[in-house]
Amino acid sequence: MSGTGIAYWKRVLVTAAIYIAAAWAAVEALLTVVDRFGLPAWWGTLIAALFVAGLPVTVYLVWRTAGVERKASAASVIGSMTFLIIATAALFWFTRPPPLPLASAVAIVPCHYEGEGEYAYRAQGLAEDVHTRLSRVDAVRISSWNSSLFVQEKGYEPALIADVLKVDRLVQCWMKSDSGQIELSARVIDPASHQVIWNQTYAFSTTDLGTVVKELSGTLLAVLGTTTEAAEMEQVNKLGTFSPQAYDLFLQARAAAGPDHSEPLIRQALQIDPNYAEALVFHSKIYLIRAVDEEFEDMEGPRKQLWESRALARRALELDPGVLGARNQLSVVCGLLRDYFEEDCSQEEQERLLQEECEVRGGTAEGWACWHAVLSERNQDNSHALEQWLELEPTSMDGNMQLMWQLDSSGADFTAVLAVYETLRALEPEDPRPYGMISNMLRSKGRLDEVLAWRFGVYGDQMPKGPWRLARLATDYMNLGLYEPALEIGLQTWEARRASATHFLPLLWARSGEPERAAQALTWMAQAIEDESGSPKGMLDVAAFHVSTLRDYDRAGELYRQTLAGHELNQLCDQSEHCTIEHALNLAYIEKSMGQAGAADEWLAIAEEALEKLPPDAPLGRLRPKLLIARDRNDEAIELLREVVFEWPGDQDLELPVYLLESDALFDPIRNTPGFEQLMEDYHAHLEPMGRRVLEAGEDEGWEVLRQGTFQWARGEGG
Repeated sequence: MSGTGIAYWKRVLVTAAIYIAAAWAAVEALLTVVDRFGLPAWWGTLIAALFVAGLPVTVYLVWRTAGVERKASAASVIGSMTFLIIATAALFWFTRPPPLPLASAVAIVPCHYEGEGEYAYRAQGLAEDVHTRLSRVDAVRISSWNSSLFVQEKGYEPALIADVLKVDRLVQCWMKSDSGQIELSARVIDPASHQVIWNQTYAFSTTDLGTVVKELSGTLLAVLGTTTEAAEMEQVNKLGTFSPQAYDLFLQARAAAGPDHSEPLIRQALQIDPNYAEALVFHSKIYLIRAVDEEFEDMEGPRKQLWESRALARRALELDPGVLGARNQLSVVCGLLRDYFEEDCSQEEQERLLQEECEVRGGTAEGWACWHAVLSERNQDNSHALEQWLELEPTSMDGNMQLMWQLDSSGADFTAVLAVYETLRALEPEDPRPYGMISNMLRSKGRLDEVLAWRFGVYGDQMPKGPWRLARLATDYMNLGLYEPALEIGLQTWEARRASATHFLPLLWARSGEPERAAQALTWMAQAIEDESGSPKGMLDVAAFHVSTLRDYDRAGELYRQTLAGHELNQLCDQSEHCTIEHALNLAYIEKSMGQAGAADEWLAIAEEALEKLPPDAPLGRLRPKLLIARDRNDEAIELLREVVFEWPGDQDLELPVYLLESDALFDPIRNTPGFEQLMEDYHAHLEPMGRRVLEAGEDEGWEVLRQGTFQWARGEGG
């Protein structure tokens, strides 16, 4: 080949190499632009196809013009351009992303924020408001906001979000903000393929934030192909306030850390717009939190907080019957005022308010969680509600814990319960509640040493702090008949908060030979009830302790007479048949001990009448044997006690622990019979090895070994 020919082909090859390198760099740069600005994925495919098709065209044109006397004709240029267009179109057609199926489930995650930190609340607030608006549309199946916060906190990538939340569309956004201006980019993607379906950029002043939220919500509904009813669109477009400043303060209050920081902000918002229903509900919640969590010198403090909470929630409903959360607030306040202050708010009213909240929330995760609670109160099947709840909020700790209870109560293999426990531990490794749930379940199965092991798991295998936790632990020791450690923990509870120890410490003092201290504790308990709330039902419990623990029938009778002077027993028990049976039996025993056989029979008749109102298989634990003892049917009572003690039916939840059999006065008539003595001997033989394992674990911190016993037992490996 001549030198001219070599130069000719060298020029063609060099040009091709330069083109490939330049095209590669250009494609990478342009794909970055596509991704950064959220352009649809097909833009990237088109760009790549264009540069690939351009390679043969470029080589051809260089070849046509490589010589000094060669030049491209008009026909060759037109042909090249035609080829470029056809080849690009063909490459795009055969390599284009496949069409995505219609969306079945959507997740909206909090906006990524860049800018001044003091305005970061707008990023989360905007996304949460858009989420709330879309969730008001029944045709959108949207993952819960709690799950969105969960995946954001974990830093999950889109594909993992799709897998965890079971969604096929993801709404993402990016925000920058200063005091007066906001830049917002939003897009919808297929999280599995990262394909961009829609994107848009907004630049606006903070006074237009609410307007952009409404516009973005409506646009997303259109992009997702959602059909909406007129009433639903009204909810989507409703801002709730005429004031941009009030709206901004509301978002800021909602993101603030705790009531002390959020209340001044929400008060400012309500000063600007007193008719802002959502802000009123939020303020109502602050009062409720304070009523429950804060320390007060007397009971008037929390009572007033609850009244304020109720007034604000009622006002919100007057302004906007469709506002979320107000009925739930009223339901919770109703229950607290009834249970702690005996104000006139019925269980039916509380349930009605909660049901209305469920209806307002519709088919959202919160709505199904609400229905789950309502059906639970009614003792109706709530499995479908739980299933729907967890579909929309698979990361819910509460929902998964409810699933554990459902599996256990349905008699499922305990390995299934432990599998959900492992899921919970994976979701929130530091959350102690799953340990406590396993502990409570094992109690009803008689695995009392493992109960304590899991209880210690709640506290990181350390002695717990706080009166309620100490009280629970002391009772666990008492269930095993380990009274010395129970008394030691009980004294710590008494020092921390007496009210938490009065239901068990008097019994421990009485059995350890200190009845005077037990009596003093019950006297303190009665005075505290009288000073704080004057609850007649609480006084019934004090009277019952005087019977079962101290056998002080004179004092018990006096307390019962005072309490029942103006009330019927079933009224004080809030129509609870179990409560009526228990106290009627105590009263019968008091009357019988005083030689009043006729009065004793009258109370027994009341107890048996209450028993007849219960289903035949209702769990009664110690009450049914006590009824038999009261009718002198001792052999039947002992046989039934043996069944309750050793068969461990799942619905009994250890209603007859050893300390009650050993101490309760109502078992005195059979206490010295051979049958009862044999029962107690067998019971202690059953408990003794478990108690020994617990004491050994406490000495060498071997709680994890005991916990592993639960897994072995569940897998059928013994133990």
